[in-house]
Amino acid sequence: MFENAKKALQETLCDKRIVKKALKVSALVGTALVVINQYQIILAQGPMALDWIKVGLTYVVPFLVSLYMAFDIRLSKLP
Repeated sequence: MFENAKKALQETLCDKRIVKKALKVSALVGTALVVINQYQIILAQGPMALDWIKVGLTYVVPFLVSLYMAFDIRLSKLP
């Protein structure tokens, strides 16, 4: 079982198409979430007032979720 998971994870992380798509998802979803969650701070105080750790995580989470879903789909297709 772990061998299948290891193989699926390696294939997922090495597939440039999947990583590229995850980056696109992260850029789109992350930007939307930053605007939704931080627009008041951006408008009132400017972008320098943002909590940049939160902004970074806002982009990392959709990236990891996208990669996880690709991994899960690939894992489910293995025997």
